[in-house]
Amino acid sequence: MKQITLTMEESLYNFYKKVGQQAGGLSPEKVMSDALFKLAGAMFFLTSTENSLRRRRREFSVCLLGERENHIRNGSFVQVKEYLVNMAKS
Repeated sequence: MKQITLTMEESLYNFYKKVGQQAGGLSPEKVMSDALFKLAGAMFFLTSTENSLRRRRREFSVCLLGERENHIRNGSFVQVKEYLVNMAKS
């Protein structure tokens, strides 16, 4: 594990110190380390979720365009509506 040195305002250090005391006597360094670890996890989760949603949106758009073209060629707009309703349910 790497060890780093941070420079921060004394008031910020005191904040982490107070949080650590309220959490059962954890050191300010441990509180900061845990907070950074949780932040990294949350950012990874949000990035993964955002990428997944973006990918699903793109797949849906491509699928919808293909279906729309098929239904326009076949002249069946009712099927487009049914298709959209079914996609929204899944």
